[in-house]
Amino acid sequence: MCMAVIMRDEYDFSAGKGGSVLKRPPKDGDKIVDLPIVCTLKPATIATRKAALLPGLVGRAESREETTAGIRLRLPADALSAILETVDAERQCCRFLRFDITVEPDGGPIWLELVGPPGTREFLSALLES
Repeated sequence: MCMAVIMRDEYDFSAGKGGSVLKRPPKDGDKIVDLPIVCTLKPATIATRKAALLPGLVGRAESREETTAGIRLRLPADALSAILETVDAERQCCRFLRFDITVEPDGGPIWLELVGPPGTREFLSALLES
């Protein structure tokens, strides 16, 4: 389950070869990793799973706003399991994304923020407009 329509070597949103990458700080013994702003799924796989991808979750959002580095969604309290499933799937194929989840107290809304390196906001906007 990947949220991207942009495939490696098919579209250029300043990602991939010579484009924007996320440089993750090294953890104990790790090397710095460069992650291109691309989805690793094939177009046919994305087409068959699109309803369960991020666009499907965005359809449930009470509000959506662009941030400097991505997007922020306000979702209803009953969306927590769908959020977790989506994040788990998306992080497998769109490895450049960082997901921040805030659960408000007393059954309040859930905020999901997706951020990444330069180009992430444009990537997400293109995906969600398609």
